[in-house]
Amino acid sequence: MEMIFWKKSVRFRKNARRPSKSGLTPVLAPGQNRCMRILAALAIAFTLTSKIAAAEKPVAVVISVQGDRALIQNSQSFDLEPSDLIRAGDEIQTGADGKVSVQSSTGVIFQIGSLSHVKITDMNQTSDSSVLIVDLKTGNIATIVSKTSGSNSVRIQAPTAAASVRGTEFLVEADEEETSVSVGDGEVEVEDAGGTKARVRPGGVIRARLREKLREERIDARRAERLKVFGEFRTKRDEKFRERVEKLRNTKERIRKRREFIRNLREARRDSLKEAREERKKR
Repeated sequence: MEMIFWKKSVRFRKNARRPSKSGLTPVLAPGQNRCMRILAALAIAFTLTSKIAAAEKPVAVVISVQGDRALIQNSQSFDLEPSDLIRAGDEIQTGADGKVSVQSSTGVIFQIGSLSHVKITDMNQTSDSSVLIVDLKTGNIATIVSKTSGSNSVRIQAPTAAASVRGTEFLVEADEEETSVSVGDGEVEVEDAGGTKARVRPGGVIRARLREKLREERIDARRAERLKVFGEFRTKRDEKFRERVEKLRNTKERIRKRREFIRNLREARRDSLKEAREERKKR
C-alpha cells in the first residue's frame, strides 16, 4: 500500500489525509523518494548526453592538406588528413610550409595559410540561418562565403578586430598587435576591439591595430597574390562539379542499361513461356 507522510515543522503523521488549507507539505515515502532521485538523475544524464552529442556534431570537413599541420582536440594533437571531420572547439595549426583547406557544413570554404593557428569556435544555427564563428589567433585565413548560401554567414575573430560577412571572398591576416582584412569580392564589415565598425569593398584593405583607428588602404601586390587562392578555389570547385556531373551521367547510363537488360530478359522469358505453351498444345 502506498504510504505518504505529511510534514509540519519536524513532526510526521502516518497515513494522514491531505489537508486542503492546513499548510502541510507532502513528503514522499522512502521508496518513492528513491524513485524520484533516480528519475531526476536520468533526466540530468539525458540533458548532458544531448549537449555532448550536439557539441560533437561535425561542423566542417578537411578538403586538402599540405606540409606541416596538426589538429588539436581536447588539448591533444593529431595528424590532419583529407576527409577528417572538424567539430566545434577544434583547433588547426600549420607550420612554415603548411596549408589546410576546410569546407563547413553550410558551404563556407577556408584556406588556412602557413604559420597559422585557427579555432573553430562555434556554429550557431536556427531553422533558417547559421553563423560560423572562427577564432584566428595568428596567421592568415582566406574565406569564400558563397552568394548562394542565403542567410548563412561567417564571423572571423582576431586579436584586434572581427570580420562578419555573407556572400563574399576575403582574406584575414592577424597577429597579437594587428589584424588586416582584404576583400576580393563582395563586402565585409570589420569591427575593432573598441567597437568601431567599417565596411571594406573589393580591392580594399582595413588594418586594425591596438589603440589606433581603423585604417583603409588598397590591396598591395603581396595580398593580391594571396587572393589568387580564390581562383584556385573556383577552379577546384568547377572541376569537382564537372566530376559529379560526369559521375551522375555515368550512373544514369548504367541504370538505363540495367533497365534495358531487365526488359529484354522479361521479354525473352515471356517468349519462352509462349513457345512452351504452344508446344504443349501441339502435343
